[in-house]
Amino acid sequence: MDDDQTQCTKCGQSWLASEFYWSKGKLKQPCKRCFAEWHRNRYTPKNGTDDAPRDCVVCGASYRPKGRRFSIYCSPACNDKARARTPHRRDTRLQREYGITLAEYEALLVAQDGGCAICGVKNPAGRWDKWHVDHCHDSQKVRGVLCSSCNHGIGQFKDDPALLRRAADYLEAVASV
Repeated sequence: MDDDQTQCTKCGQSWLASEFYWSKGKLKQPCKRCFAEWHRNRYTPKNGTDDAPRDCVVCGASYRPKGRRFSIYCSPACNDKARARTPHRRDTRLQREYGITLAEYEALLVAQDGGCAICGVKNPAGRWDKWHVDHCHDSQKVRGVLCSSCNHGIGQFKDDPALLRRAADYLEAVASV
């Protein structure tokens, strides 16, 4: 065994230090491979999924899902392709959740000049930043289309205009200090 190699206590093989995890400045036993095998056997995946290879429903490529989560697409690109091919799913979801059609949703965006009703941003940045249908949680009436930031912001203020006004007053008072 070379000086720069360490023997795993589980498999007995000699590995470089990079094949072990570190904890408090020391190499942690067992090696990364044995630890991964132990972890895979110890924890039961959620939703009955496993880490066995599966086929993408869009492109048919065989892939191994990351993190043993439920997935049917091999990549975000295939997910986007599947969504683009099935606009009727989006229409159905909009009708079920908000009582509007896809055409009404698109008309809302056009009426808002293609941007967020509050901040006016035209293209929400990032994969997870998408348009949100803003609606009253009491009456279920649709108010407009918002970006993620504005939607989460008014949600944090519990859709209460008085609370939002107090927050604006606070910001104006602090800005003058």
